[in-house]
Formats: sequence, structure tokens, C-alpha cells
Amino acid sequence: MKTSDLTKNIIIALTLGITATANAYAEKSIGRAQWITGNKHAVMNAGKAKEDMGMPLFRKTIIIDTNVENAVIRASALGIYDIIVNGKHIDGHQLKPGWTDYRKEVTYQSTDLTPYLHKGKNEIQAQLSHGWWSGGISRGVYGNNPQMAFMAEIEINGNIVASTDTTWEYTNEGPLISGDIYNGEIYDARRIPSNWLAADTICDINANIIPFEGPEVRIRDKRLWRHPQSITVYSSTIPTGTAFGMIKTDRVIKNKKFTLHKGETAVVDLGQNMVGWIAFEAKAQKGVTMELCHGEMLNDNGDQKGRLDDGPGGSVWTYNLRKAQSRISYTFNGNSKGEKYHPRHTFMGFRYVSIKATDDVEIRSITGQVVGSEITEWGEFECSDTDINRLYRNIWWGQRGNFLSIPTDCPQRDERLGWTGDTHIFARTALYNSDVKDFYRKWMRDMRNSQREDGAYPDIAPFPNFWGFGTGAWGDAGVIVPWVVYDMTGDRKILEENYESMTRWMEWLATQKETVPEKKGSTDSVTYNYIGGEPKTGDWLAYDELERRFVNMAYYAYSAQLMDSISRTLGKRQEMMRYRKLYDNIAEEFRRRYMEANGELREKTQTAYILALNMNLLPEQYREAAKDSLRMKIETNGYKLSTGFIGTGLLCTTLSKLDMDDLAYSLLLQRKNPSWLYSIDQGATTVWERWDSYTKEDGFHKHHWNMNSFNHYAYGAVAEWMYAYMAGIRPGKSGFSHVILSPHADRRPADHPTMAYQPRITWARAKTHTPYGDIEASWKLTSKGHYEYTFLIPNGVTYNVDIPGLTANDKVIVRQRKK
Repeated sequence: MKTSDLTKNIIIALTLGITATANAYAEKSIGRAQWITGNKHAVMNAGKAKEDMGMPLFRKTIIIDTNVENAVIRASALGIYDIIVNGKHIDGHQLKPGWTDYRKEVTYQSTDLTPYLHKGKNEIQAQLSHGWWSGGISRGVYGNNPQMAFMAEIEINGNIVASTDTTWEYTNEGPLISGDIYNGEIYDARRIPSNWLAADTICDINANIIPFEGPEVRIRDKRLWRHPQSITVYSSTIPTGTAFGMIKTDRVIKNKKFTLHKGETAVVDLGQNMVGWIAFEAKAQKGVTMELCHGEMLNDNGDQKGRLDDGPGGSVWTYNLRKAQSRISYTFNGNSKGEKYHPRHTFMGFRYVSIKATDDVEIRSITGQVVGSEITEWGEFECSDTDINRLYRNIWWGQRGNFLSIPTDCPQRDERLGWTGDTHIFARTALYNSDVKDFYRKWMRDMRNSQREDGAYPDIAPFPNFWGFGTGAWGDAGVIVPWVVYDMTGDRKILEENYESMTRWMEWLATQKETVPEKKGSTDSVTYNYIGGEPKTGDWLAYDELERRFVNMAYYAYSAQLMDSISRTLGKRQEMMRYRKLYDNIAEEFRRRYMEANGELREKTQTAYILALNMNLLPEQYREAAKDSLRMKIETNGYKLSTGFIGTGLLCTTLSKLDMDDLAYSLLLQRKNPSWLYSIDQGATTVWERWDSYTKEDGFHKHHWNMNSFNHYAYGAVAEWMYAYMAGIRPGKSGFSHVILSPHADRRPADHPTMAYQPRITWARAKTHTPYGDIEASWKLTSKGHYEYTFLIPNGVTYNVDIPGLTANDKVIVRQRKK
């Protein structure tokens, strides 16, 4: 068959993940393909009810009369797209093309189509939905209800044979009526696509189209999937004197297969707060609609005012979702063999699902499929305390749920955004846990693309028309994340890619000045020239309030320190000296503003001392006094923390650096509010946004913004301390070519105040992966009261053993793996 004939008869669209075959094409652009859309939808929708309208669906029919030795498709969309070939969805890469700053860049994906094409007639469809482009999540940043569009090109046997143009057809009468990140899906399996019209092309899309890089969003390994732990069916409520009462349980399903009758509601508990969707197999009469509603918690007892319940006790609580509906509506086509379905254009954060239907439905299976960026997980940690192990698992589930195309703050409510502060706080933990180098490289592209022209970084990347730019300790993520990735991997590429952007951020910070009264009530003023970014967040959600400018100046100093190190790494000596001088100037101004003549800090929260000590902002002669003050702040608070996002991320690591391991262990093992284990005692299976997001005593947190996520990974940064100090695995040189083996065991003396009510951790072990191979570390307290330390490190790396409190009776074994 001639290439010209092939071109005339073939048309295609499609993609999935970058497979081994498709990688060969990754460097190519989408050539002759045009953006196509369905402008004629206005005509098609004339006189139609809203429920009859649907999401854009494109198709192309191809006729192939030759053997297909290899076929690759490159495609992209403004919105999410899903490819269907000859009636079959191409599974693999989900929620394509992912989120980028579409004002600057849109990615395309490549995949091998060879197994899906056959001789004769082939039909390729591309189903679109709002995604991050035009749904509520974008908040109009890409325009007011911008049109969804699709682009694709197919290559067969080395020749480009088809590209999207006006020969493609369009309809909005397919089965997907609605698809939205926040709100979920409405899917009507009865609808057979009809009323096809020629697609239109659009030319006003200015974004660059680049090959997809980084980990793909996929349905994760089946070992992570969740199955019902319990299914409770109810059809009425019991009055209890509260606003909603309690559900009246009709039956509890044990075999997971059951018939849900009209008027009943089934509450499914998957046993784990997760991110993804429900896949089900069910059977019902044609036209029966089943609705799934997702939530992280159950209502307590129906008390609306006192406990913030939004339904009867035992039903699914959705109040914290705010405007996000997180619902799936599926209308059956009546197939006598049953129907299988899972969403493809949304994701939810949930543990519980309520199911109801307009008529009887035979439910055969329910599975919680975990969806997220497919990241290699290599970190391991375990110790003698089962609750700390539960905390570690919760941290993992928080990362899995919030690493989906971008690092999100939370996966359930009408947010799900790439907050920069959350990202840098957790970055080192994520790198101990997993292979996220390319995930962060991709996100730093989003940071660069969303960076304001004057150099200010966005507070959220990609920028979603929300919150703003230049916030201190948040925007500094643009410097911190590349450095942490380099320090953990030794790969300079992320520094080289972002150096110019980081320089622009530092130049913008240099323009920020502030004139304030010299003293409270004074008419005299003083101007400060090194104030950091805008004071909008501070130590976010801390129990003790800290002046936000204090946080910003400390992080400005930290960024200057890192730019010194980055410049040195890249051989930029002149810039290195400039940033060293800048740090000195910031530190000097910090001391004038926040230190008394006797060396005492004017701000006296735990986070204030943590920042001043960790960022080396205090003169050496005052550090011991500051350490004593920090100890007193923790001890007099009942060995409880009072820190927010910023302070908590640095808390335990700083304490161990300052030889205060007893405080780090006491805080880790604390059970009172606020603490990590407090949420465990309240039933947490992930890390929460607030220390008291829910309490058994008072119910749900009553924040005036209704800001209450039960899957928020920032406080999980304590896992960095578990790896680096409890287990003692730290890079001595960037990339672990030299390793510091320095476990800080729980050596609290028997008369330590917390030993009266806390257990001692008697053993711990951890493993992580480095560019040179795995590193393992473990220690245990023997029955004779001595410690045994064992390390397994890659062959060829150098190491230092530096164990606090080591005695002559302790045993240390270091083994190196053979090549």
C-alpha cells in the first residue's frame, strides 16, 4: 500500500503511557496535527435539555489493508482525554495529559498502537472532559469556560499517516455526560454516540506542545487496591434528639455480593483513606441509575451544631468537600451479563462510599482502585512501637494520594492544588521514600512557567488563579526543592535547569522593603531591606502564633544559604560570594529586628527558636541560651509541640542536630493534642491537615473556611527524621557518594519525665535507595542494656560512623554489598 493511499484511508487519535516502543518517538513534536474542537455544539444543543448534553467526543475511521508492523500515536488535549480503539479503552496512562501551566506548555503522550489495530475498518475515538483546563479547578486562569480541544498524529511503519483536522468528526451525545475533577462523572451507558458533525480547528492556542516527561498517572499496583471491610445497608433513620439522628441498620453484608434495593443506601468502608476511584461490576434493568458519593469520614451521631455532622450518624460525611461533589452517577444499559465501570475523568479522596439507586441493583464487586503518579517506592521503616509504624504507613498513604500529576495539598475538596509550602516541607521525606526526581523536575517546570514576570514565584504551581505570588517560605520552594533533589540524588540537572529562575526569585526578594514603627506606639520609623516574601502564611496552622515576617526573613536567609551552595556546585564563584554576603546582611538585619540586647529572641514560639537555630541566625554566644529556651518551651508545654507547617517540618531534625534527641522522641511518642499519635488515636489512616481535624470528644473541626482535610501530607515530614536520625541514614556528600551513618537511638534516661507514660523505642530499622544502591540501617537495645548497630551500604561509597552516646559495650557492624 502506498503512503499516499494510507494517508487517504487512515485517521487516528490516541494514547496512553510511554511504552518501550513509544519512547523512540518521544523527541518528536506533533508535526502537522491541528487543535480540533466542536464549535458546532451550539447548533447540536438547540432545543436539548441540559441532561442530554455531553462531553466532547471525537472520532476517526481508518481502513487498513496492510500489515501493521509498528504504530505509534502522539496526542494531547486541552482537558482530559481518553482514547477508545474499536470500542476498547486503551488503559495505562490515566487523566492525560496531566496538569501543566497551559498558558505556556501542554504535554503530549506517545504510545504503541500496534496491538489495537487490525486489517479492515478501525474506529478511534477520543473522549474529552474538563480536567484541569476548564473545570472548576482552573478557576478561569485559562479563560472564561475555554473550549476543550484535541490534537493527535499517527505514525505507521515509520510514516506519518494522519493528523487531526476537519476530517475528524465530533459529537456531544456520547455516554459521558459530565466529567470534572471536583464533581465526578455522570455516565449513561445507554447512550450510543450519534449526530456526528465535522470538527472545527482552532488557531489561538499559544502554548508550546512538548513531549511528556516524568512518571505517568496510572491505576497503581493491585496490591494497593482496597476492598470493602464492611458494607452497611440502611433505609431509614432513628431519632436521637439531634438534627439528623442515626441510620437504622437493615443488614450488614458479609460476602460483598448483594442486591441493593430501591430506597436503600449502602455505606461501604474500604478501611483506608485513599485516592482514586471505585471500580464496580453490577447488573440492573436498563435505565436504572446508581449514584456513588465519596467521603473521608462518617457522621458521628447526627449532631449538626455540636459536632458538625451533615447527615445521620453512620452515613458518609461530605461537609469538608465544600463545593466539590465527588459523585459518580452511572445509568445502566441493561446488559443481561452485567456491566463493569470505573471513572476515567476524575479522582476522589475517600475511605467511605455511599451507594443508592433508582431501582434494584445486583452488585457483584466493589474495588477501590488507587490512582496516582506511578512512582517507584523504595523506602522502608519499622520500629518497636506499633503506633509509630502506623504513622509511617499513614505518611506513605498521604504521599500516594497527593502525588498525582503534581504534588497536591489534598485530594478531596475543591482545592487539590500544588501548594509550594507543602511541597518543599515534604520533599526530602518523599526522596527517602521513593524515586521522585523526575516528578519534581516536572513540577519545577510548572514553577518556572507560572513564575511572574518580575520573578515572584507562585504560591501554587501550576498557578490556578488563586492566592497569589511571592509568599515567604512558600515561594522559597523554588530554591529549596531543586537543592533537596540534588542533595539526595547528586543529579545537577535540576539545579542547571532552574538556576536562572531561582536567580530571578532572589532578585525579586531584593526589591522587597518595609518601613515600620521603630517600637510599638512610636512615631519614629525604621526601614528594613531584607524582609523576604509577602507575609501571608507564616507558620501555617500553628497553635502558637508567630509573626509572619519573622518566618519570611528566616527563609530569605535560608534561600541565600542554598543559593551560595548551588552556585558553588555549578562553579559560579562570583555568584557564590554575592549570596554569602547577602546571607550575612539578612542575618544582621534579623538580629537587629528580632533580638534583644541580651540575645533573647523577641518572638518566643517553638518555631521561632527552631528557625533561628536551624538557619544559623543567632550569634554563636547566644545559641546555648536559645537551645535552653527551646527546651523550656517544649517541656513547659507538657512535651507537646505547638508548631505549624513550617515549624513541624523542621522540628525533630533540628532537635537532633542540637543534641536534644530526648525531646524529639518525647514529641514523636506524645499522644495528647497536638501530636502525630493523637490523630492515630482518633482513627487516622492518613496524615491530617490539622492536629485536631477530628476528635472523639468534639467531632469535626469547626474552621470558618471549612478547611479540614483528612489527607494532607505536610506533617508527615517527620518521616525524614525517622530515616535520617532515628535510623541514621544521611548523605555526607550530595547523592550519597559519602554516607553519614548516625542513628540516634532512644536513650532517654529512666527518670526522664516522659518515661512515666511513654514507651521506649527499643529497635528500629530503615532502608532507602541511592544512586549507588540500597542503604540499610538498624539498631536494637539488647537485654543486657547495650546497643547493637548494623549497616549495609553499597560497594564503593565512603562512610563515617557517628553514633551519639556510643559506649565500649555497644556493637557496630558495617557491611558493604559486593558488586
